[in-house]
Amino acid sequence: RAGQFYQQLVSSQKGTPEQVLRYKLGWADAMRRTGNTDTALAMFEELHQQNPANVDIAEGRGLTLVAAGKATDAGRALSEVLEKDPKRWRTLNALGILFVTKNMIPEAMAYYAEALANSPDNAAILNNVGLSQAADRNFPRAIEALQQASRVSKSPAQRKQIELNLAMVHGVSGDLDTAREVAGKYLEGPALDNNLGLYAHLAK
Repeated sequence: RAGQFYQQLVSSQKGTPEQVLRYKLGWADAMRRTGNTDTALAMFEELHQQNPANVDIAEGRGLTLVAAGKATDAGRALSEVLEKDPKRWRTLNALGILFVTKNMIPEAMAYYAEALANSPDNAAILNNVGLSQAADRNFPRAIEALQQASRVSKSPAQRKQIELNLAMVHGVSGDLDTAREVAGKYLEGPALDNNLGLYAHLAK
């Protein structure tokens, strides 16, 4: 819906150049968030060519490259963002994710820590910390991070996703009773049973 509004604003050809640029950036970001990475990347590439010094555009481009699975290009793009602004938490968080995909957990944690230093109690970062620790089978630390992420989350939709991740980690660690209790707040019947079955499978 946000993307539709931004598209209308761009199509209206009204506003100052700065406003129009902000509309285009919002539109591209909306495309990224809805998973339309090809369209988003094309939009960010065009904006980046026209505004190479704009850090918001450069960061959006890097995040879209991450979402598109272009790890090498993403790493290069995000590193360029940090050269311009070393305190961008989204960029630091995304670099952490890239290190996890390479199974470099300590390096990922260093980037997450830096991201949290610049955006304390950020639920999105803490969620990634938890999932990354779970991938490394450090379940106590994963559970701790996800519980903290749930406490500080301000969005019901985000909290639901975090707590379903928490249920998964409990299940994968072998604690299916707690997994059922946590997931049961959001799922019931066959949906809950399917999730618990998946957790049990992953635990093996």
